[in-house]
Amino acid sequence: MSPFMMSQKVHHRIHQYADEIRLAMKEGLTGSNLVERVTQLKKKLLSQPINISIESEQYSNGNYGRLLLHQDEEFEFIVAAMFWPPGSTSPIHDHGTWGVVGVAEGMLDVTKFDRLENEPEPILFSRPTIRAFPGMVDTVNPPHDEIHLVANPSKDSITISIHTYGKLMITHNVFDIKSGLAEERMLPQLTYPRI
Repeated sequence: MSPFMMSQKVHHRIHQYADEIRLAMKEGLTGSNLVERVTQLKKKLLSQPINISIESEQYSNGNYGRLLLHQDEEFEFIVAAMFWPPGSTSPIHDHGTWGVVGVAEGMLDVTKFDRLENEPEPILFSRPTIRAFPGMVDTVNPPHDEIHLVANPSKDSITISIHTYGKLMITHNVFDIKSGLAEERMLPQLTYPRI
């Protein structure tokens, strides 16, 4: 049984959001133009609360959880909610696809990295960290704006974020800050909400 639950109203709003993304893709939007449209749609989605109930303590160990909200059969993009316990942090990673992330509840620190292809090993340079609050949206768009780290800086509050990606991902590349090298790793398993 899923540890997450959402109302019919939120479920309907998520599917309206997905329909608008599908329409943008049918119009032929790709690349930065598509990411910009999805960013505007995400801001509209987050202009009202997204209430997802968490009925389990299974993420209290500091690991984040992923909840699949929509998977598009025609265009392959996904919409997922992520649950970030207090103090949880992702590894430095990429997705190999475009993404638009918005905070629904709580706050997230997002740090992006530039990778210099240096011999004999690449070097990662961090950009300034951005603190995102409810309604704020950030993007990843390969190949130049993709490597990042996400963290919940709160010591006592969960964060819920809504992620839209160009495809379903089972793995991602995780980067070593010292060597700059990447290793492919499995992502946490997606769960499905009860409605």
